[in-house]
Amino acid sequence: MKKALIALFLFSCAELFAGGNPELRFSESLGTRPTHDQLREAATVFLSDSLYDVDYDYVDGTLFDYLAGKGLWDELLYAIGHIKTLSGSYPDYPRGYHIFNNPLCVVYSSDAISSDRKRELIRGIVELDERYINWPSYNGMGNGASPILEAIRYDDPEMVEYLIRSGDYLHYSVEVLPYTYVAMAWPKNTLSLARSTAVKDILVRHGVPKIHDFPTPVDGWCIADRVRLRKEPSLTGEIIGHLSKDEKIKAKSSGYEREIISGAEGCWVYVDTGAQRGWAFSTYIYCPAILEP
Repeated sequence: MKKALIALFLFSCAELFAGGNPELRFSESLGTRPTHDQLREAATVFLSDSLYDVDYDYVDGTLFDYLAGKGLWDELLYAIGHIKTLSGSYPDYPRGYHIFNNPLCVVYSSDAISSDRKRELIRGIVELDERYINWPSYNGMGNGASPILEAIRYDDPEMVEYLIRSGDYLHYSVEVLPYTYVAMAWPKNTLSLARSTAVKDILVRHGVPKIHDFPTPVDGWCIADRVRLRKEPSLTGEIIGHLSKDEKIKAKSSGYEREIISGAEGCWVYVDTGAQRGWAFSTYIYCPAILEP
């Protein structure tokens, strides 16, 4: 009996990770040069999957994964256009499709095409179905991304501007990856992901805040001696005081932009000791409730 249960468990795992539905083995059903008829059939199978029907091929991934992985970009655009025509019959698409790779993110992750070609494909996909702009992408193992975050990570000012103007990122929704989000460590938003000044300037111009005000002050203390307290959150800010080691503070605000100072990465935090207030660098203070030094 015990052996039978183990065998059943292993079979179930194999079905989950190898694709419970054999039709989802795109390498077998589509081959290297699929016809339009084959793509339409694959799109129908793809749309039959949902959050509650986990038929995900561990080898081929989703339909979008497979086509992008084979460099079948024209076929990818055709499939996306056909899915748009069918999706009226699938009202939950793409909402609820957690085993779903956003084609915009799939394009960004490809190393086989140039940046110009990526931009061309992204615009083509948005023209076919603009809903992909606001929907997160999952890799089947619980990890997600979104087009705007990919554009920021790839340091692509042109696409950052394009996606912001095309989407609705500045409004938080629990069903869309938020444009600004707070981590359990120092608060972060898309500004903390940006590397170039060009991308940072675009984000700030479109309303991404530079400062996060905590709902209530956070208790903490200084972990170094003679930590400079500045008037502005910058190394060029005027020094208006110093913090002593173990001195108690209340953190009231945090800068989103990450910096490396004296070899350590952190951000600026507005603190109040009761006797003085100003900006200190996060690596020199500790707030155990929600923050890390």
